[in-house]
Amino acid sequence: MTAIGWVWIALGGFMIFTSCMAFFIFLAMWGALSEEPAIPDFVKYYPLLCVANIFLGAAALVSAINFLKLKAWARTVLEVVNWIVLVFLIGFMGVWVFFWNFLTSSAPDVPEGFTSMGIAGGVFALLFYGVPVVMAIKCLRGSTVKEAIRTAEQDGALAAPSIPPLPTPRV
Repeated sequence: MTAIGWVWIALGGFMIFTSCMAFFIFLAMWGALSEEPAIPDFVKYYPLLCVANIFLGAAALVSAINFLKLKAWARTVLEVVNWIVLVFLIGFMGVWVFFWNFLTSSAPDVPEGFTSMGIAGGVFALLFYGVPVVMAIKCLRGSTVKEAIRTAEQDGALAAPSIPPLPTPRV
């Protein structure tokens, strides 16, 4: 549990930082990019991806901090963040394999095995990043984490200061 919390604190902060940097770099370069005819139209939506990643990083960071405090909602948010990352990884690998195959099959003088190596690299990247995400999802959904949060909530409810009842007014 501690490892998942601290990893997502680091990743959330990193996501926020890198997405902010990418956003501002894109804005600085957009003047030159917008005049280039070879740039596809969908590139102009890149800042939206950066903003979405900033929000995802913030959600990961805040929920990871609260996950370490054993808040039930934080476990749910971290699980959702992990699922989003897993879907992104699968989608990215699919796009990688498609474009790698497309570019190398239409290019002249591609060395033998070059296409296979690029596709294998995409699959390896999916496994390298995807396996820890799947393990985190499994852990977050596991009984150990749920029991720890349940126990912390019960202990917190028992330790919460009780408010004494108001005195009954005498007539």
